[in-house]
Amino acid sequence: MIHKFPYQEFPPLEIPDDQIADVCALQRGPATADDVDIVREALNAPVGCGRLREKADIVISDACPADLDFWQALKGLNAACGAVTDGGTVILATPCPEGTSAQHPELTTVGYIPVERTRRMVAEGTIDKAIAANLVLGRRLLDRARAILVTKGISERDTRAMGFGWAPDPATALQQAIARHGRSATINVLSKAAAMICVSNTT
Repeated sequence: MIHKFPYQEFPPLEIPDDQIADVCALQRGPATADDVDIVREALNAPVGCGRLREKADIVISDACPADLDFWQALKGLNAACGAVTDGGTVILATPCPEGTSAQHPELTTVGYIPVERTRRMVAEGTIDKAIAANLVLGRRLLDRARAILVTKGISERDTRAMGFGWAPDPATALQQAIARHGRSATINVLSKAAAMICVSNTT
């Protein structure tokens, strides 16, 4: 079963300059029921929000409009991981004409390593916090699901150095995913995913 979720454009919220829409403060630690309600209400606001009937075993996603390099394209993977089941597979198809990142070579020299290793590198001063934030986000996504990257802008070597699976085209990536999950696997397809937040009715 395949579900397609195109990005929808909504007009911006009109809030007078002298009016505050909402203010809340969340302390660091486990989320409370009230915290969750605040987030759910925010996600129901008219923004690029993909409301899913259910998460799927396989998610096929692009990274449009943030697809200049992989530093940006991670946003598409972030959205896709909101649409995939734990242990599922995300296929991210993105051009990345400028490769991984001209400004941040750590994406391949360090890669999306385990979070604790990244934290140690920050504590030791061997990696910048901004770069570490990207590495931590990417690793948390990889801990949740397998990711296969399909791109003409990044070599197979660099793709694997980051910690991702590689495929030369979307059809091959889909074959890999189906081989892993079976022909009865469910599939979600996201369009313009980098500008989306995916919310499942089952979570």
